[in-house]
Amino acid sequence: CIHRYGEASPTQVAVALFVMLNYQPLMESLALGQSNIWLLLLLTLAWWGLRSERPWVTAVTVAVIVHSKIQYALLIPLLWWIGYRQVSFRALALAALGLGVGVLALGLAHHIEYVRYVTSLPDYLAAWTANISPRGTVHRLLASSGDGRLLADGLTLALDALVLGVCARAIPRTPTPDSSTLDWAWGLGLCAILLLSPLTEEHHLVVLLLPLMLLLLSDSIERMRSRDLVVLVAVILLLGSRYSLEQFPAFHQGALSLLATGKLLGVAGLAWILAARLGLERARP
Repeated sequence: CIHRYGEASPTQVAVALFVMLNYQPLMESLALGQSNIWLLLLLTLAWWGLRSERPWVTAVTVAVIVHSKIQYALLIPLLWWIGYRQVSFRALALAALGLGVGVLALGLAHHIEYVRYVTSLPDYLAAWTANISPRGTVHRLLASSGDGRLLADGLTLALDALVLGVCARAIPRTPTPDSSTLDWAWGLGLCAILLLSPLTEEHHLVVLLLPLMLLLLSDSIERMRSRDLVVLVAVILLLGSRYSLEQFPAFHQGALSLLATGKLLGVAGLAWILAARLGLERARP
């Protein structure tokens, strides 16, 4: 990211390093031994492959990412949407090849069972307090009864459609490798995947370090309106700080559970900033 924005001032670099070294999801991921650092590396390589016009780098890394976390299969239609159709086709072919190897190695029954699990996640995961996704938030708010669960599922589908619509409207169809449009589109795509995933935990937010670093190091931060800068600071604090209401049962269900949505608001705020950057890039002559 420093190489991408070589004109970044020493102050910008210092702030970016400060944010990275105090980023709670990163610390939690390391403490839990989760694979999110590996995922961040792959996502950064995929972005770098697009930036440096190395399509096979992006195709290979996206194919590997799909087999690491299934929700990141959404990167393939994202690549198609932003104009990298050949890259998306290559990534799809490589992911299918990996699936074929997996079926040969583990058997078809294993993969069928996995699909069944993913398409019908256990009920407890929906309202699990560590699930900070919109689905988890809505279920904790409404799903105290059978009718509430049905309403929560319907509202979740509506929120997913809203996220898809907003992101599709904000992300242009043809970002060029030599502009910041690709940076903001890739970052917004990562935010959308986290918002659409039925299960998002705090340590999954490690992947948002990439768009955060790009924002903090780019020259666009100097042109941000005061309102956008305030939102960016709030996003960094919400995403990167350590806080929890887990030990208070009153915040686990009902209206009070909305007070425990800080991380989710951070993801939404980052998506809002990136969408605003894309709008400015589109309006620039």
